[in-house]
Order: sequence, then structure tokens, then C-alpha cells
Amino acid sequence: MIPVNWREIRKEHWIVLLLAGILIMTVVFPSKKDTDIPIMTESDTTDSESPAQEIQRYEEKLETLLGQMEGAGQVKVMITESVSRENVVEKDTPYTIQMSQNGSDDENGTKSQQENREETTVYERDDQGNESPYVKKSLAPQIEGVLVLAQGGDNAVVAANITEAVMALFGIEAHKIKVMKMMY
Repeated sequence: MIPVNWREIRKEHWIVLLLAGILIMTVVFPSKKDTDIPIMTESDTTDSESPAQEIQRYEEKLETLLGQMEGAGQVKVMITESVSRENVVEKDTPYTIQMSQNGSDDENGTKSQQENREETTVYERDDQGNESPYVKKSLAPQIEGVLVLAQGGDNAVVAANITEAVMALFGIEAHKIKVMKMMY
């Protein structure tokens, strides 16, 4: 290790050391800021909620949000979906076990044993001993289209802002979103 005389380090070296330290700190402690603002979170949905109720909640939240947009005025929203909520159950995947030992069963002098397993559903038990399939994940309904009626829907800037907001919130393409002027 080379001894360093701290008084001989120039101003440029201190700046490089400071910037390197900042870089190391940002890599070690990254920002936890979330840039995506979901309109619905997993905690917002319940198992007892029907798909129609879930879509209605989406529509109400979107109406509230878009109604606060400058120039939009009063807003009504209709959302269509392709598939209702789907649960994916956990499965044991099939596999094959092959074991071989030295012997004289085949031409190489090895004995072999093969065991095949079938794919089976994994079950979980509740406190009463009832079994139900273990749900690995629950897939949200796929949104197919959004119709937005807004008082300011005839303004091109407002319509473009509404379209961009719906695209960002639901991750759907612009051709699946229609913004129209609402009758008074």
C-alpha cells in the first residue's frame, strides 16, 4: 500500500473521488421511487368481488381521475374485457428418474430402472381438513377497449391527453381507446 499525503492531493482528484463515492452510493442504495402508478393494486381486489364489480371499480376510478384533468369536464367511462379473472393452480411437473448399476441386464453390463411421474395438481388443506387446489397466481382480466365520454372530448389536446392517460394506466394501444364529446 502506498502512503498518501492528503495535503498533496489536488482539487481535481478530490472531485473525482467525490463523484466516485456518489456513484458507489447510488449503486449500493438505489432509489425505491416507483414511476408506475397503477389504477388498481392487488390489495384493491377481493376474492368475493365478481368480474363485473371489478370492472365497475376500474371505471369509477378512471372517471374520477380523468374528471380532474384540465379541460375534460364531466367524464363517463366504459371498459370492456376479454377474459374474466383466471386462477392458475400449482402443478407437480412430470419427471423421469433413471438409475443404473453395474450388472448384466443390457449390453453395457448395467442394470437400469426407470420411474415416470405424471403431472398432478397441488392441494392445500384448511383448518377443517378440506382440500382445495393451491392457487399459484391470479391473472387479472385483459382489457380490450375503453370508451371515454367527456365534456371536453371535442378538444384535440384534451382527447390526446385522455388517450395517453388510459394507455399508460392500462397498457393498451391507442386504437383500443375512443374519446368522444359528451352531450350536455
